[in-house]
Amino acid sequence: MSNRKKEKIILLRIKAGQKDAFVDLYDLYSKAIYRYVYFKVPTKETAEDITSDVFMKSWEYINKHNNSIKNFQAFVYQVARNLIADFYKKNREMPLNDYENTRIIEDHSLTEKIENISDWQILDTYLRKLGKINGKWQEVVILKHIEGFSTKEIAKIVNESHSNTRVLIHRAMEKLKELAED
Repeated sequence: MSNRKKEKIILLRIKAGQKDAFVDLYDLYSKAIYRYVYFKVPTKETAEDITSDVFMKSWEYINKHNNSIKNFQAFVYQVARNLIADFYKKNREMPLNDYENTRIIEDHSLTEKIENISDWQILDTYLRKLGKINGKWQEVVILKHIEGFSTKEIAKIVNESHSNTRVLIHRAMEKLKELAED
């Protein structure tokens, strides 16, 4: 069963009063949200804190608005985006701008998606250059090539049109290729 179908069932359970079903939503999306946040903030601890806050805010919203969320996946990524922006506003820290000397990918679930070692090396090269492109481009690259979202899903998450999202992804990848060649 797809995550989208599981999500709909869980949301129906919550709407029916089974508040403990929210744990299933957490289990379904927590690793992906953590990975998304992890690439956008300076430390592992910050990523853990923001991920926790994402699900707390989501829980509060569901309770306050009587479970009016139609697409929890897009909603939870939007909450994560907002909390990351709030983090940088509060801390006045610069976004990651030099991925070259930062942490190695800790979430080895990415290796399951990539079977060919040269593909892994290419991805690693691009990820090391990711901090050198602008934030919007970083975000669409992470959502497309790490999280595996479709362009249509990314458009919903980043509040852009489908065609503009395609252009953002294309430009980001072109810039990463250019940086990787240097």
